[in-house]
Amino acid sequence: MGGSSDDPTYHFNLGRLYYKKKEYNKAEQEYLKVLSIRKPKSYDYFHLAELYYAMNKHNEAYEAINKSLSSNPNFEKAKELYTQIVEKCPDKTAKALKKEN
Repeated sequence: MGGSSDDPTYHFNLGRLYYKKKEYNKAEQEYLKVLSIRKPKSYDYFHLAELYYAMNKHNEAYEAINKSLSSNPNFEKAKELYTQIVEKCPDKTAKALKKEN
């Protein structure tokens, strides 16, 4: 595949393609490349969290989804994914409850 090694859109789209093909390790490499090339956007972290959740890397998913929501607290899909991730991380559930109170 052709593409620029410093084009974040190229790497983001390639990451999405690998994610859809369930080639999660390759998707992770592409998403991390995006984060190293540009100032991360909330959806960059959202897609990384989504990937980690699919890989059963719940702690990493939790960290990524928090970064997504910290940059865009009104991101509805991220809020939904956050809820799913917290359910899989019992130790994170207590932290989430403390945060809300």
